[in-house]
Amino acid sequence: MSASRSIGVVIESAPGPSLALREALDLAFAGLALDQRVSVFFLGDGVLHCLPPAASDGPDPARLIGSLPLYDPALVAVDADALAARGHGTTTLRWPFERLSTATIGDYLGAQDLLL
Repeated sequence: MSASRSIGVVIESAPGPSLALREALDLAFAGLALDQRVSVFFLGDGVLHCLPPAASDGPDPARLIGSLPLYDPALVAVDADALAARGHGTTTLRWPFERLSTATIGDYLGAQDLLL
């Protein structure tokens, strides 16, 4: 297999009936299964997926999102500025993902070989 690539998977869709979250997580898991350096970024309305169930609407993707750390991703980050803009700046996240500023996430995104 060729050298490992850094892959950034961006999740921006709000909780709801869309398949966007599932498809993004499938891409992340596929890259991790192939020993790629995968980072997952929850941005914009996508940060709502990381809140406790009472604070988010839509279907509960807990099993998929919660299993990300089992596959040893390079990084799972949640946009702290997006959380604050949605009134959840101090809300405890459902999982121990990293809260990073929009600017810091931008730096990480710029360093990826491939963005999905």
